[in-house]
Amino acid sequence: MIGRYTLPEMGRVWSEQHKYELWCRVETLVLEAHAAAGRVPADVVEPVRNAPPPTPGRVAEIEETTQHDVIAFLTAWADNTTPRSAAAYVHHGMTSSDLLDTALAVQLTDATDVLLAKADRLVAALRDHGLAHRNTIKVGRTHGVHAEPDGWGHRVAEIEETTQHDVIAFLSSWADNTEPRSASAYVHHGMTSSDLLDTAL
Repeated sequence: MIGRYTLPEMGRVWSEQHKYELWCRVETLVLEAHAAAGRVPADVVEPVRNAPPPTPGRVAEIEETTQHDVIAFLTAWADNTTPRSAAAYVHHGMTSSDLLDTALAVQLTDATDVLLAKADRLVAALRDHGLAHRNTIKVGRTHGVHAEPDGWGHRVAEIEETTQHDVIAFLSSWADNTEPRSASAYVHHGMTSSDLLDTAL
């Protein structure tokens, strides 16, 4: 991402540090499942869970040797694990794609949460601005010349409505990816778009 065009909260979602934090979460959850099933020793879970995520700099340093991002990550994280022997069970039964794809799905969800919160603030600002200018007259435009006067508040209200529609379209798209889709019928039950947006804010 280009730093000068990136909002801090969105930049955080897609930062290398957050990515490795998510990789640690995914690996820990898988390890916990293996331990619960008796496939790995139960006493290795706590040391792994308590190990701090590696820094991007440390992972990059190791990757210069390994030429493999996941191996570099696992090695750097193992270095932060006490005792280090507990880290031997991390990534058990997994592929790199299992880790990367799962963490990416979480990042996409986090990014969506940021967008919805921003959409809420935008809708609220448009609503307030439109109401404040309900009687403000503006010059109409057609083919680059003046046309019949129009209400500025009315124009802003149209933009607000479009934004609200986009939120509903997003929810519909989300429902299309829910299995079974019938479960999504209960999403947004008894709510308005403002209920969703205001709560996210």
